[in-house]
Amino acid sequence: MEQPNSSYLDAFAKGDEAFKKQLLDILRTELVEDIDLYFENLNKKDYPQAKLYVHRIKHKMGMLGLEKSYALANKYEIGLLESDLNQQQYFESMLPIMTEYLNSN
Repeated sequence: MEQPNSSYLDAFAKGDEAFKKQLLDILRTELVEDIDLYFENLNKKDYPQAKLYVHRIKHKMGMLGLEKSYALANKYEIGLLESDLNQQQYFESMLPIMTEYLNSN
């Protein structure tokens, strides 16, 4: 299973630790909200709305260096347009990993 890292954030912050901390704080706050709204819409079978939150979470995956997860989340996002849940299990398995990483940094 792929693990988050800060290489993208380090490059983006260019050594500014305060800026990196701000980015992590924003990611942490938004991820919690995005996950809640993703599950809320998925449970209602409102796949277009769930897709919106998959899209938002997908970009957070990219910021956390999760390249494989980003690609699979992209497939899941596209699949949701046709109610295709093939990538759901992997996508959802990454959510606690991302949350734990953000909470520990």
